[in-house]
Order: sequence, then structure tokens, then C-alpha cells
Amino acid sequence: MKWFRRKKENTDAKRSPQWVDIDGKSLAEGDEVEVLRYDMGFCTVIKNEDGLAYKSETTGKVVSCWYMVDAATTHQKVKKLS
Repeated sequence: MKWFRRKKENTDAKRSPQWVDIDGKSLAEGDEVEVLRYDMGFCTVIKNEDGLAYKSETTGKVVSCWYMVDAATTHQKVKKLS
């Protein structure tokens, strides 16, 4: 019976993170942001071999954008400064 079968939805499109900050502003390489995790403070968005990453101005620590994804909204846990 084909009448009651559910259509398979593309779950990958729903789960892929968006490259926007917590307020919905788009992020690009070179943007200055305030990171809300890992005590990194103010950072610059850079591009590395894994894609986009955040480099801390104070500590020099580099963290991938994949670690900043908010599970509820799929936005990044950062605030764009400009």
C-alpha cells in the first residue's frame, strides 16, 4: 500500500549549520566577532584547511566553526561586531 507511506525528507539540509551569528548576520572571512564559548573573547574569522575558524585576538587560540554551532538554532555562538 503506497497510500500511507511518508516521504523521506532531506535531513542533511536541516542539520547543516548556517554561517550566521546568533543574531542572524552572515559571517565571512575577515569579520571581527565576539565568541560566546571557550573564553576566547574577541576573534577574527579566518579560513583554514577545515573551512572557517575563529582566531582569538588575546590568546591566539584557533577553533573551528563546527565547535560553535548552537544545537537549537544551527547558528554560530558568536556576535558579529560590525
